[in-house]
Parts: sequence; C-alpha cells; structure tokens
Amino acid sequence: MRLLYLHGFLSSPQSHKATLTRKWLAEHAPQVEMICPQLPVEPDRAIEMALGLAEGDDTVGVIGSSLGGFYAMHLSVRLGLPAVLINPAVRPWLLLEDYLGEHEHPYLHQRFTVDRSYLGVLESLSVEPELDRSRLFLLQQTGDETLDYWEAVEVCMPCRGWLEGGGSHEFDRFERVLPTISAFLNLT
Repeated sequence: MRLLYLHGFLSSPQSHKATLTRKWLAEHAPQVEMICPQLPVEPDRAIEMALGLAEGDDTVGVIGSSLGGFYAMHLSVRLGLPAVLINPAVRPWLLLEDYLGEHEHPYLHQRFTVDRSYLGVLESLSVEPELDRSRLFLLQQTGDETLDYWEAVEVCMPCRGWLEGGGSHEFDRFERVLPTISAFLNLT
C-alpha cells in the first residue's frame, strides 16, 4: 500500500509533519509506503508529479498540508482518493496575492516568481464544486497564523473533521492525530 504526502508552499519532504507521519507509519503500519516528493514550485508541474505518483490501485490516500492540501483535494476529485487536509490552503490563488514577486525556495535554492499567471494556474486547478466531502478529513486549528481557518471549514464541510481552538499553521501536537488519520485511511 502507498500513501502520498504533499508538503506545503516553500516546504520539503523533511517537514515536521511529514517526518512524524513517516515515523508513525514505520511503527504502526509498516506495510504502508509513504511517498513524499519534493514538489516543484510551479503548480502545474507539482500537480502533474502528484498525479503520476498517486495513480495506481495500491494508493490508499493522500495527505496534504497547506498548499499540499489544495493539491490533495485535486487528487481526491481526479483519482477518487480519500484525502486528509491539514490546515489546507483551499483557495491559494487568493492567499498568494501577498507573495507576488520573486522568491527563493529555501530547500531547492531555486529562484521563482509568483505572478498573475502563477495564480491563474492555481485557480485553474480548483476542484471545489466537484469535491466529494465524504472522501475528506479536515484537520484545522483556529490559531493558524497563515490561513483563515474558516475558509477551509466553509469549503470542506460537511466532512469528517478535527477542528480545534488555538494551535498554529504547523498544526501543534500533530502526532496525536496520527491514529485518527490512520483510521480514516484504513491503514491499520
């Protein structure tokens, strides 16, 4: 069995949540292979890579954090996969308005530009009207300093969820929700 984990904007496969998930699976569900690629900064290339990695009968689901949550929603619709969304950026083309300009990816050491066409590609990947909310599990903390938590609640509900007061964009104390994620994805 394979599980795809998609990290967030300017993040990497070595993110704290990805590392905790990898360790938890090794101990509690060793039959599950977690795939967590370094996603390209270009959204069209990122979704193409994710789709390629998720295709196949042995993929049991996708976990996505922040921008990875947006990509996970896309995969859920396109491939019919269950998706765990951790503080997801449900409308990243609006969120990244504040990031217009040139950036350097801290892990890839690659310079890139967020411009109107970049935002347009993200908007074109939206699958919001087609979401099957029975396939979604939303993990959201209200203290998220990066995203408006209520936007994700509005887009994803009614779905299974873990809505918690306080916390942060990192999703504080993430390790305690891993058994619930595993149960949702039928990993153990």
